[in-house]
Amino acid sequence: MKYFPVFCLAAKAAASCADGNNGGCSHYCNGHTNVCECPSCWILKDDGVTCTPDPAKMAITCDQTGMALELDLCIYTGDPSDSITLAFDQQNCTSQRDFDNDKFLIETPLDGCATTTSTEGDDIVFKNTISVLSRHNNYGIDLNSDVNIEAQCRFSAFVSEVTSGNYTNSPAVQEVGSSGMGTFEFNADFFTDDDFSQEVDSTDVQVVGEEVFFGMSLATPIDGISFTVDSCQVQGPSYDTTASFDVFKDGCANSVVNNDAVAQEFEVTDQFKLSYHAFQFSGNENRETTEMKMYSDVEMMKPGLTALEFGDRTYVFSLDTGLFTLGAPRKDEGGAPAPEEQYFLSKISNTKIALKSGYGKYLGVDKQGLVIGRSDAITPLEQFEPVWQKVDGKEKCALIASNGCFIEFNEEGDLVATKRNAEEGNYLSIRTNIPKPEVNVVPFEEQGDAADVELKIAKKYQHWQDMKMKINKNDIKEVEIAKKKGRLHACLLDRRAAMKSDKYCK
Repeated sequence: MKYFPVFCLAAKAAASCADGNNGGCSHYCNGHTNVCECPSCWILKDDGVTCTPDPAKMAITCDQTGMALELDLCIYTGDPSDSITLAFDQQNCTSQRDFDNDKFLIETPLDGCATTTSTEGDDIVFKNTISVLSRHNNYGIDLNSDVNIEAQCRFSAFVSEVTSGNYTNSPAVQEVGSSGMGTFEFNADFFTDDDFSQEVDSTDVQVVGEEVFFGMSLATPIDGISFTVDSCQVQGPSYDTTASFDVFKDGCANSVVNNDAVAQEFEVTDQFKLSYHAFQFSGNENRETTEMKMYSDVEMMKPGLTALEFGDRTYVFSLDTGLFTLGAPRKDEGGAPAPEEQYFLSKISNTKIALKSGYGKYLGVDKQGLVIGRSDAITPLEQFEPVWQKVDGKEKCALIASNGCFIEFNEEGDLVATKRNAEEGNYLSIRTNIPKPEVNVVPFEEQGDAADVELKIAKKYQHWQDMKMKINKNDIKEVEIAKKKGRLHACLLDRRAAMKSDKYCK
């Protein structure tokens, strides 16, 4: 008989292995030393009893095209002959085996394989979970526990100085563990006309007063991700460091050079478009041809706007002064909030959120309890907590500011946070166009027709002595009927037991 050694790591914390609960150890309890131990390639957590895969045995690469992971075989088994398949949450996204290096390789686009997207502070986070889809051991026994590993790629939502010409960041770097960082990349260039399809030639010369067309888009589009452009600055030749002019600032085109040739979109999902009149910088007395470049600052976001509704279709309206008032009723406009009444929501934690106005400023509260939108970053002052409570049998929502008070409009019409207890004027509705994720509650192996279901479940659970798959040849209709009646697994268990080929049914 062939044996495969298990190497263990011991903790210093004492455990009582004879307590009938394995000493509280998640894996092994050493009866001689009374300490919890872990399999090879696992480490003991600080609690002294729980084993977790060693991050050093994992590696992740994050870039705009997706996340890719390498996981050492030893995380899952000490027997190289074991047949194991890993999968993401969408279980048809499976791993490949690198037999030369005893590793599993698994990858997914950032918008594929049921990868989720969330906003956490100043990061956009893509998450998925890797689990064991199937495993087979030649001896019909399992010596290792299946483990779910959460993989995540974090991207900063702020990208500075995107330059005209194809903008490419440094290559993606492989990082140790199952969590990594990536950077969004853009293509930004000048175009020949308002069709924004043909880039200008490098030899093209633009005359003062001529229409200029600038476009910018994600190098790799990601479903569910959009961006806003904060500013676009034209800079002159490198030898003149003072030559710069903002043609787009704080989300608005500069009226001095804007020609209104294209309509501006606040939130962009495909291509940002800007047009303005060409100009020369003062000091170029001889009107020499000079090279100019565009530098842009971009904020990425998970699309979906939020509105704060007080009453019936009246929303919090943001003013360019950084203050807020109650907007006009929107009943005659289909109830939709105006652009000034739409805010970008960022999730800070499981309980806290941040709100950003269309002017690019975060909402906060000052020392007098006045709600203002003048901050460029999220600090504790720019964090709010939605709370719900039952009032007259109905769930109602209120928003707590950083000073511990609920927001409302005062008699002067200002948005303030001054009350410690929520009253009728504090109740609001948080409305959003963020779509609810589609959740398929049917497990992957139970999706499809009866024959497909039996085959997938057999692959996941069945053990074959001669390494040949065996499927019951009896009428498949009984499986279809059982599936409709909710006794699918019982039926398949009976069918497998009849063949004496399942390790659970002998």
